[in-house]
Amino acid sequence: MRESETISGQWLALTLLATVLVLSMTTWFSVSAVAPQLSTQWDLSARTATWLTIAVQLGFVCRALLSSFLNLSDIVLPRHMILGGSVGAATANLLISVVGGATVGIPLRFATGFFLAGCTHWLSNFWLHGSERGEGLH
Repeated sequence: MRESETISGQWLALTLLATVLVLSMTTWFSVSAVAPQLSTQWDLSARTATWLTIAVQLGFVCRALLSSFLNLSDIVLPRHMILGGSVGAATANLLISVVGGATVGIPLRFATGFFLAGCTHWLSNFWLHGSERGEGLH
């Protein structure tokens, strides 16, 4: 394989990784963008509306700790972590559009953060350190 083809493939891989990372992270911020509308629709207090954001952060931290304690990075293939995390976060986020209040909405936000921690670690790790293993840009 020629060097130009290798570099082209590396750019494509990193572009896809960056795209997946950005799209995955949109699930983190999407409800924050519509929080005023959800507050009105679900008749939330300011304190309860704040939990829509806090729950994502708590879910993220819980998954990061769980992954660390169980050493999931050595047990589960990265592509499975990325796929499961992305699909899980997207599904939890989608379900928020059909639930009728914070009682289910806040746990779904927790699930969004939980799943995101499963994929963002791998995506950012590939993005930042891929070149050290010959998988990124040189």
